[in-house]
Amino acid sequence: MARSTAASASLNTRSGITIYLRALRWRSWIGWLFFFGLGSTLFVIPSYTVLPIAISFSIVTGAIFVLNQYFDRKSDILNPQKRHLPVAAGELSPEQSSVLVVSLFAIGLLVAAVVDYTLLFLFVTYIGVGIVYSTPPFHFKKRPVIDLLTVGVGSGILPFLIGMQVSNKLLIDSSLSLILICIIPLFLFQIASHIFQAIGDYEADKDEKITTFVVRYGKEKSAKIAVLFSSLSLIIPIICGVLNFAVTKEIMYWYLLILLIFLPFTIYLIKLSGNPTTNNIERLMSASRKFTPILLLSLYLSVLVLRVYLT
Repeated sequence: MARSTAASASLNTRSGITIYLRALRWRSWIGWLFFFGLGSTLFVIPSYTVLPIAISFSIVTGAIFVLNQYFDRKSDILNPQKRHLPVAAGELSPEQSSVLVVSLFAIGLLVAAVVDYTLLFLFVTYIGVGIVYSTPPFHFKKRPVIDLLTVGVGSGILPFLIGMQVSNKLLIDSSLSLILICIIPLFLFQIASHIFQAIGDYEADKDEKITTFVVRYGKEKSAKIAVLFSSLSLIIPIICGVLNFAVTKEIMYWYLLILLIFLPFTIYLIKLSGNPTTNNIERLMSASRKFTPILLLSLYLSVLVLRVYLT
């Protein structure tokens, strides 16, 4: 009897941990972590401090996603792609999710402060962007165009800048043109990614009267804009390389190789923009969840090898 009780308690504990881990939705922000790693590695071989800051960044990012689930729990119930999330499914109560958010923010900021206090401003800004996106009365998610700008800054620009600062490359005398060449493609790519995700949420957001960019301007027009932005994010570094801007010349051949890898995906997006149905978007998101972690890990290792080679 005692063994049965102990086994049941152990099973419940593992189940509870699994629920909390699922609430973090790490597959949804693996690209954000990649941009952080890119910023810390692109210009210099990263130091040992990258690992604890990467953990801190992941903890804070997970908290941002739990916060979003807390405020979106009613619309997520109506969304076939999100109704299984722990908060929407009732596996995690609003009170529990609130405690989890505060705890993760506190732990993430504490780790960042102990390892490198110069990162605190960027971390607080990063958290602030996540809060105003999801939280009333700001709730930038409901403000067309502003929602895209917020996503581009919060998930594209800030992770990269935090990574740069970890490697002490985000300095006062850093070249502004160099930073812009790096962050503009990330900014555009994340906006495009968000639009495709929002197309999948179109029906649920419309029913809940959440006026996102896609709800305001429609799925077809939004899909075309997303394809344009994703294409620009791939083309801009090539233009900069042709014009011999900054360090792009020395990595151009490597970038062209990466571009060839993404070319089939770009062609698929162009075709998808002509028929952005919910089923098509669901297939895209499903494939992304399966293959993106492996692809981004491979890309990061390629960048790291390239940095060692160039050094």
